[in-house]
Amino acid sequence: MTSEPSIKDVVIDMVAKEIKSTPEAVRSATTLEELKVDSLEIIEIVMALEDHFKILIPDRELKACKSVDELFGLVERVIKEKADADAAGQGAGTAGGAA
Repeated sequence: MTSEPSIKDVVIDMVAKEIKSTPEAVRSATTLEELKVDSLEIIEIVMALEDHFKILIPDRELKACKSVDELFGLVERVIKEKADADAAGQGAGTAGGAA
């Protein structure tokens, strides 16, 4: 049985793929600037992450991300918020249907 990669591994792999680097190099870097990630690459990375995880990452929050760890934290939080909203929506739909 194969386990799915962690959210952090997916973020690291997508950053590495976009900047044509290795996951090891991305892991060891402390900032996106150290990786020489430009604004177009950030957009491509975010679009890939949004597509992969079926989420929307708010631009205003993305602008605050200066490192791969911060990007990972943002993605993880957005995924959790979406899951919580989906669970709340399902609960509300069930209760509404029974009434």
